[in-house]
Amino acid sequence: MAFCDCCLKEIEEGTLCAECAAASTAGGETAPVVSHSASGAPQFHPQFAAPSAPPAAEEKRFPIPLTVAQLPYDLKPLGAWAFFGYGLLFLIPLVGLVLALVFALGGTSRVCLKNYARGVLLAWLFALVLAALAAGALWYFSADVTAWLNAHV
Repeated sequence: MAFCDCCLKEIEEGTLCAECAAASTAGGETAPVVSHSASGAPQFHPQFAAPSAPPAAEEKRFPIPLTVAQLPYDLKPLGAWAFFGYGLLFLIPLVGLVLALVFALGGTSRVCLKNYARGVLLAWLFALVLAALAAGALWYFSADVTAWLNAHV
């Protein structure tokens, strides 16, 4: 069972209302046929659905598969020796921390180096938190042991 979208008269499934179709074709458009489900919600017939909007500007995609030589410089991965060298550089106490901050916050256009520097900063942060927890536990237990020794000696 279908109904005309304009006048809601009962029509055959997949057809247009004779009265509304004549009036709407004069304007250049046809009224879409609407069928109603058991719940009463309108369901537009796919044959008369409005055309979708034109696609937005196409994304720039790379041909697949790409070789490492075809990648732009910013997306090329770091080699094993580069990881080793940057790892040694980041181990220098103050210089390494400063360089890791610079690289992580945009001092380089290479994505892999940025992510590696961010990983190094997270490792420094994790080590700092562990050191603070260990120092706190050591302070807590050493105060407890000192008080116990003073009371029992």
